Amino acid sequence: MAPVRVLLIEDNPGDVRLTRLALEEAAGAPGEPAGTLFDIAVAGRLSDGLGHLAEHDVDAVLLDLTLPDSGGLDTFLRLRAAAPDVPVVVMTGMADDAVAAQAVSQGAQDYLVKGEAEAPLLVRSLRYAVARKHAELARAASIREHAAREQAEAQARENERLLREAQAALRTREEFLSVAAHELKTPVTSLRGNAQLLLRRFERAPAVDPERIRTALSTIEQQSGKLARLVAQLLDVSRLEGGMLSVAPEPTDLLALVEEAAAVARNTTARHTIRVEALPAGTPVTALVDPLRIEQVVLNLLDNAIKYSPDGGEILVQVGPADAGKARFAVRDHGVGIPARHRAGIFQRYYQAHLEDGVAAASTSTMVGLGLGLYISNHIVAQHLGQIDVQHPEEGGTCFVVTLPGLAVAESARAR
Repeated sequence: MAPVRVLLIEDNPGDVRLTRLALEEAAGAPGEPAGTLFDIAVAGRLSDGLGHLAEHDVDAVLLDLTLPDSGGLDTFLRLRAAAPDVPVVVMTGMADDAVAAQAVSQGAQDYLVKGEAEAPLLVRSLRYAVARKHAELARAASIREHAAREQAEAQARENERLLREAQAALRTREEFLSVAAHELKTPVTSLRGNAQLLLRRFERAPAVDPERIRTALSTIEQQSGKLARLVAQLLDVSRLEGGMLSVAPEPTDLLALVEEAAAVARNTTARHTIRVEALPAGTPVTALVDPLRIEQVVLNLLDNAIKYSPDGGEILVQVGPADAGKARFAVRDHGVGIPARHRAGIFQRYYQAHLEDGVAAASTSTMVGLGLGLYISNHIVAQHLGQIDVQHPEEGGTCFVVTLPGLAVAESARAR
């Protein structure tokens, strides 16, 4: 059996001799493990003891609290700071019991009173000190290991979450690029086809059919307008994400603005009726808004209503004053509506919907448009200090309500 390495820090030669004798006597005492030996090193000053600990492995320390270069509880505290993992048994005189008890409360394994510690008690104290310290270290290591394992598991879960988000973002990006390519290709193909048709007809000038040319030019105009809107949406998203999308408010007749937007939307569909009305009738509605940006919002909402309304369906736009001096307009369709499970995401970037069994559902496969209209519209309305809400009437369809500060309200809010 390897000897127990003990460092005795004691400046009194008599106490050193007695301690050596006690440990040598105990080595062969009844009840002690056969072959128990103590390898004793002695230091007469605390500084010497700290130097020994820095250079040698020690199983336990017997420490006198009264030394030439240190005294009292500070002696133990300095030793513990230098060697926190080494068990310490304090050796004290009768008058130092209180200090020794303090040392135990601060981490010493035990204390013995000089002159009263017989050999068996001294050995037992050392053995138990070593065992307790080993148990403490094992427990601390177990706690650290458990904490490290929990932290590693938490980090693994976080990494999995980040990976899922990254993969989802990558899928969304790839799907968006695929849809964007398709949406941009469609009007380009139409433009090219009609341009080729016109070219062939002009090459055969005598056979020119004015009506067919008018139809081709009308198609070119519609598709080029669609292409321009798609590009504008992509540019707006870039400006939004760069914090560069701005508005230039001015006093605006909201009813006239909505009428103009509705006229533009009517040119994109022959299958729907778009009706605009003022509530109450004849009421002027003036708001401090950027007319181009708010017209963009109206067109986006009308475009959505057209996409998800049945052939022959009516789309109603109502314009009027709102509470607290505000202005509002609402775009109401009688289409397929938005299922509850998808309503939370409609203002998110790249949100898409398609027709599935007669209802609108979020999708990344059968997409219509780039999924940017509502996202951009929501930001534009927010920059006007307004709000855009969506209602789901029981009889079906969807109603988007946009509330904007009226002229006086907007000026007051911006002045603050």
